[in-house]
Amino acid sequence: MDLLLDCQLVRRHQFGRAQSQFEKAYSFRQHDHLICTDCDKVMEFCDPRIQAIRSTVGDVMDFKVESHALHIYGLCSSRQAKRNQQ
Repeated sequence: MDLLLDCQLVRRHQFGRAQSQFEKAYSFRQHDHLICTDCDKVMEFCDPRIQAIRSTVGDVMDFKVESHALHIYGLCSSRQAKRNQQ
């Protein structure tokens, strides 16, 4: 796994838990994550508005953005339904 990380073929994520998660590195596609704090489910999403904000902030601050990470924590739909049944 270290070799894949060194070659930038995979990325390591740690979403608030002790256990790391790995995913394929998309050199061309930035994406972000929704993380369920109850079941640890991780969902990926891509929103062009975030890319626009990233570009604007870089321009305004005269900063060359190379990457970003956005992690949104909350409850997935199945855990919301489960809590509503209680």
